[in-house]
Amino acid sequence: MTDLFKINFKDEDVIKIQNKIKEFNWSKILSSKTWEMGTNPEKLKELYEYWTDEYDWFTDQDYLNSFNQYKSDVEDLKLHFVFEKGREKK
Repeated sequence: MTDLFKINFKDEDVIKIQNKIKEFNWSKILSSKTWEMGTNPEKLKELYEYWTDEYDWFTDQDYLNSFNQYKSDVEDLKLHFVFEKGREKK
């Protein structure tokens, strides 16, 4: 069976995600300018700032929901897919 799918972020879930990111213990990350010892803390902090201060969850939700999205079970697989016809005329 194939069902229509829409993303539906809840305010409280977004707040939980942002708070979890903000509460991260940065002392657990080794200080390294390169990627040889794992994640570069400076780059990770840039991502942190983006996801907590800049990213607009609901704008992207609206954009993604502008596509025809579906979910379907095929044998043992759970599929999520977009079905959009091309816009170019033949």
